Amino acid sequence: MTLFLYRKRAVEYGAHVQQGWLGFWRGFANLWCRPSDLRREGNRLRDNGLWNEAARAYRYYLAKRPHDHGVRIQYGNMLKEAGRFQEADAAYARVQAENRDVEVLKMRGHLALRMDAPSRAADYFLQAWLENPTKNSASDLFEATCLPYVSDAFNRAGLDLPLGRIETGGGRMVVGWVRVFDSDEPCEVEFVQDDVMLGRVIVDIPRPEIEREGLARLNCGFAADVACLDKVPNWDAPIEVRVARRGGDLIGSPFRIEIQDAVQKWLLRSALLPGKAAETPRLTFIMPVHNPEPSWLVEALSSVCSQDRGDWELVCIDDGSAPEVANILDEWRARDLRINLCRNEKSLGVSAATNRGLQAAKGEIVAFVDHDDRVEPEAARRIIEAFDLGADVVYSDELLTEENSSIVRSVELRGDFSHDYYLSHPYFVHLVAVRRSIAVEIGGLDENLNISTDIDFVLRVLERSKSVSHVPSLLYRWRVHGKSLGHAKKPLVMRETVSAIERHLRRLGLSAEVVEGASFNTYSIEWPKSKERTLAVMPTRDGIDFLSKAVGSVLKTTGDDLDIVIVDNQSVKEETLSYFSNLPARVKVVRHEGKFNFSVINNRAVRSCGDGYGRVLFLNNDIESTEKGWHERLAGLADRSDVGVVGASLMYPDWRVQHAGVVLGLGGPAEHVFKFAQLHPNSTQKNVGPGCAFAATRDVSAVTAACMMMRRSVFLEVGGFDEALVVGFNDTDLCLRVGAAGYKILNDGGCWLVHHESATRKVTNQVLHPDDAARFRSRWEASLQAGDPWYSPLASLDPSTLEPVSLDREIPPRVSRVRLVGDRHV
Repeated sequence: MTLFLYRKRAVEYGAHVQQGWLGFWRGFANLWCRPSDLRREGNRLRDNGLWNEAARAYRYYLAKRPHDHGVRIQYGNMLKEAGRFQEADAAYARVQAENRDVEVLKMRGHLALRMDAPSRAADYFLQAWLENPTKNSASDLFEATCLPYVSDAFNRAGLDLPLGRIETGGGRMVVGWVRVFDSDEPCEVEFVQDDVMLGRVIVDIPRPEIEREGLARLNCGFAADVACLDKVPNWDAPIEVRVARRGGDLIGSPFRIEIQDAVQKWLLRSALLPGKAAETPRLTFIMPVHNPEPSWLVEALSSVCSQDRGDWELVCIDDGSAPEVANILDEWRARDLRINLCRNEKSLGVSAATNRGLQAAKGEIVAFVDHDDRVEPEAARRIIEAFDLGADVVYSDELLTEENSSIVRSVELRGDFSHDYYLSHPYFVHLVAVRRSIAVEIGGLDENLNISTDIDFVLRVLERSKSVSHVPSLLYRWRVHGKSLGHAKKPLVMRETVSAIERHLRRLGLSAEVVEGASFNTYSIEWPKSKERTLAVMPTRDGIDFLSKAVGSVLKTTGDDLDIVIVDNQSVKEETLSYFSNLPARVKVVRHEGKFNFSVINNRAVRSCGDGYGRVLFLNNDIESTEKGWHERLAGLADRSDVGVVGASLMYPDWRVQHAGVVLGLGGPAEHVFKFAQLHPNSTQKNVGPGCAFAATRDVSAVTAACMMMRRSVFLEVGGFDEALVVGFNDTDLCLRVGAAGYKILNDGGCWLVHHESATRKVTNQVLHPDDAARFRSRWEASLQAGDPWYSPLASLDPSTLEPVSLDREIPPRVSRVRLVGDRHV
């Protein structure tokens, strides 16, 4: 009888796995084989995504090993994946009945969500949390899908609602909510470690989703940086979070600080920094103070006093602040004698206050700190290091934060100093330090200005400076908030900055029109172009659809001072040859025989057709210009004596970035930076890009010859394109040689054209050019090893992600000569 039953089950199993006698014998054999073989068969079927078959194999295994809870859970998982939810829940229920496993309760909860039963899911998640009351086990219970059912779940269990919950505790930030009691007394949460009170924070952040479900009232949220509490915690020990004066821990308490990524790791580095020693000050931090948020002022003062190098002083200028702020300054002055406190009886404004600090400064270097921001512990040391290398002006990278200065909004990484970049977007604001002698020589800040005084000051300092240094390190946290004067009065900032740039250009004896850009803190400098004519060189081989669009759009958007020469590399199609015979007078065609060699084609065109033209414009035959004015912008830049090459910014037809400058070492020898970034995320607003790169004119190492302009004299001076580079890197190589001759290479974010990249030749192997890459690497090995000066050494060289990497690396600053507009340096 027993044999008959086993044979019956074998037939059932074999019929489902495989038809016919083969299936029968396979099922029959599985029933008689060892349990370990059945389990392995189930695992194999599972790994191949055969959920039903795997479930059957596990079921036969469980017939022999019914108390193997691990396999029964796998059996339930296979049933769930197969959509057999009721059977899966029965499998999980049996495990739960025999072994109270928290994970099984959570599995039943997730299964209930898939069965569209969130109320039942909340019951399971609540049971799981009661079995193991930790922050992680509560995350499912308070997930958005279950949140509306949490209150009823607690009622069904006969339990009171929790006092609140810690939602995140990664890095130094702790975010959560509290079931605020109905009382006029402010609710606070307190942080305790080893019975020592670290500090308290007020519960006052709106949490409408918590209020909507009846778990607490609206302003029930809190957020805290544990490093900014009254006492610094032990990073390795757990921290308890309680409701102050009422007792009771929150869900998720205690918690441990977790280092999650490069930024969080960098934020926590201060615990490992060396101590400080008192010395004669070399560096003076100048901090004008006028009624900031008291807690923000305390952070600012604390950050300066936490420097890991001791030869600094802090000059605070109390510019008529309220008594509460004045008392804070007095307390800190008594605590640290390196703080020098000056007072104005009434507010004289930030410029006058800063100038008084400049007069009181003893250090040979002065650095400027706002009263509501933070400097990092290594700021003084890294700044002094740059001045020891001979710099007159130094600027650093910075973090932009929320009002809570440990919630990072963005990381601003920078490259070497670019005057054009600063004119079109004053791209560094903090931390800035200058030689005190230069600051005094120019008369400090202009007290007649109420806003944009820092930009005006930096421009005047640059005029008197010989060298500038960028410290590739995050030395400053800029708290971005609505009370900031610059953010509250953006239109006035734009107007005053335009005036500051205009005055700067007049002092340099330069003529250009300065207009406000389309985005905040961006400016368009319209340089006058000469009367020289431009020759546009456009190689092609057939590709008439793209070619005709390119030629037509260029003719439509430019004036009579631009002509086009089409270099025909053996076109054969009838429609192409017919098109060549019907071109307007501004366009001529020259024939080039032989294999395609981009460098040879362009060199011969410039030398044979370039007489009478002061500028050459290299254009691909798949470029499309859509607006007028682009030729005038490029020509105005190319005509400057200090500029060797200027490239347009290019986008794909779907508004993604194709070219915004070339970075050495990016993704190999060199690559376009920001490629595939979305230029227009919506129809009304342009994405200005990281550091406003998509709206600014800035120095780069190279640009693409898909749309590249230069004076013909510069092209001939450096010998044109290297004809040994047939397809790849010839434009980058040309730009590097022009740069080595002392000229600037600029990419213009004010000029955008459409590029159908490699549309006419990508079907061949000519876009794969290992020989060109090897020759380029060999020639420019030293430059590749040194790194691109215009690209942050802290940013990734993976083109798919430009996120910060290795922020804790201390990379030495690089000092360079101040090169203002009109200054060519060999």
